[in-house]
Amino acid sequence: MSTKTSHIDIKTLATNPNWVIFTAQNPTNRSFTTALKNRRLHLDLVEELENGPYRHTFIEVHGSYAGKQEQAVLVWSNTPIDRKQAASIARHHNQECVLTADGLTYQNGNLRPVIDVSYPLTQPEDNYTLIGSHYVRFNINFEDVVTSEK
Repeated sequence: MSTKTSHIDIKTLATNPNWVIFTAQNPTNRSFTTALKNRRLHLDLVEELENGPYRHTFIEVHGSYAGKQEQAVLVWSNTPIDRKQAASIARHHNQECVLTADGLTYQNGNLRPVIDVSYPLTQPEDNYTLIGSHYVRFNINFEDVVTSEK
C-alpha cells in the first residue's frame, strides 16, 4: 500500500485549516456496526485515499478516547477544509466525528473546539497522536459544543 505524502509542517497544525484527521478503523464506535462492516469501511477509506486527490499519511491515535490505539489518516489539501466539508467527510465514512484545526467536527456539523495543541518531546502517557516520529496532543474542550451553522 502506498501513501501519497508531501511535507507538512507538524507545528502548523494548530493554525493551518487545510487538514483533517479521521479513521474508519473506529474501534470506539463499533457499537453501531459489525467488525466486518467496520473493516470494510476502513478498506474503502484507504482505497479512496490512494485513488483520490488528497495528500495523506497514516498516523496513530493513542488514548482512552481512541480505544487505546487506532490507525488514523492525516489528510491535507491546498485549500482549507471547513466545518461543512469536515462533517460531510464524517458522514461519508460513517465517522462519529473528525478532527480539524477547529476541533472535533461531528456529522451534524456541531463542534467541540480545540483549546490548544502541544508537541511533547517525549511520549505522553495517554491521549496523543503520533505523526511520523512527532508526538502531538490536541486539547479538546468537551464542556462546550458549538452548534452547526444552519
